[in-house]
Amino acid sequence: MRTIIIYYSLDGNTEFIARKVAQDLNASLLKLEPEKEYPKGSVSKYVWGGKSVVFGEKPRLKPYKFQKEMYDVIILATPIWASSFTPPIRSFLTTNDLINKKIGLISCSAGGDTQKCRQQMLELTKASAFVAEMNLIEPLKMDVNIVDNQISEFCTKLYGNFG
Repeated sequence: MRTIIIYYSLDGNTEFIARKVAQDLNASLLKLEPEKEYPKGSVSKYVWGGKSVVFGEKPRLKPYKFQKEMYDVIILATPIWASSFTPPIRSFLTTNDLINKKIGLISCSAGGDTQKCRQQMLELTKASAFVAEMNLIEPLKMDVNIVDNQISEFCTKLYGNFG
């Protein structure tokens, strides 16, 4: 099963998880990078990130290579900002048609509402459901054994849907 994990990460939580899942699944990784990076640390990241989500911004991304026909499964990994997915993920999804693809979802949050993010992602990808889902709360602060267990459960569910 050829799998790619497409992700955006500002503070490293989502990248940490994307890399661990990619290693477990022997999956490819595609890191989305906006041409103009969001501010890190302090309050400014919440102001700029929240504003970008609320206004549905689609930042221009640095060039990347992606051919959906090369993959059986596409896993989208995003931090949750203002109860939604990040603008770089929005940019990717509005320029790449994932209709009829098997899609998994990984989200990282500080403990907020994940259902709004999930529903918006389903609508934008036009998927009826995700083949597997996982949300982690600040994984860089979590016990590594708990993180590994959640990743194992996610990978088992993902593979179980193709058995």
